[in-house]
Amino acid sequence: MDQWILFLGRFHPLVIHLPIGMLVGLCCLELLRPSAKHPDEPSRLLLLLIVLLGSIGSIATGLMLEQECGFSASRIFWHKWLGIAMTAVVCFALYACLELKSKERFQTIYRASLALATLLMAIGAHHGGVMTHGRHFLTEHLPFGKADEPESVATEAVVPEDPADDGLISFTDQVWPILEARCVECHGEDKMKAELRLDSPEAIMKGSEWGSVVTPGDPDDSSLYFLTTYPDDDEDRMPPEGEALSPCLLY
Repeated sequence: MDQWILFLGRFHPLVIHLPIGMLVGLCCLELLRPSAKHPDEPSRLLLLLIVLLGSIGSIATGLMLEQECGFSASRIFWHKWLGIAMTAVVCFALYACLELKSKERFQTIYRASLALATLLMAIGAHHGGVMTHGRHFLTEHLPFGKADEPESVATEAVVPEDPADDGLISFTDQVWPILEARCVECHGEDKMKAELRLDSPEAIMKGSEWGSVVTPGDPDDSSLYFLTTYPDDDEDRMPPEGEALSPCLLY
């Protein structure tokens, strides 16, 4: 049963795009025909029904995907409850649309509900996008306004600075450039696979859901290190995608 829950949960990113597209299409239809008194035509009712059913399906698969963990608890909270709130508002919009024939005052209620549902959807989708792509996904290649954004490190050309003369390793200069380029996308503040964060020394030493990932002075007993040395065809190799870390970065 658990395997079925995890399997069906993976369909959440696919299912959720259906109500989003239909809701946006319905809003466009309202903007193109602002003078229509009775937006209870079959096409509009059908769109609302698809939005409602798609939203329910999205909630169901989202609750299944939540069991997989690996995401920020606060992001999941807002993404989930904004989606549930949007579904409730869509139900009210559908009711108001059906009542338009007998009570024209429902026209305002219907359109206000549609606008509120769209707003809730946009905010909820933002939280979902941050969980899957990171908070700087849209602005990463913005051609202006980069002054306040830290420059990203190219994954194929990570060159940490040489250790200091005293032989001590600096997390900021030698370790962080590698982690930022290849690791924190899945092990950062917004997405924490295996409950592991690699965006600070304190988080690294805290370890993952399976325990410690670093044993000071013993790299062979540190999973954070030895998992990166596995061959490319090993499913446990880290990072799981892209080229393996160059040996010159690991020693």
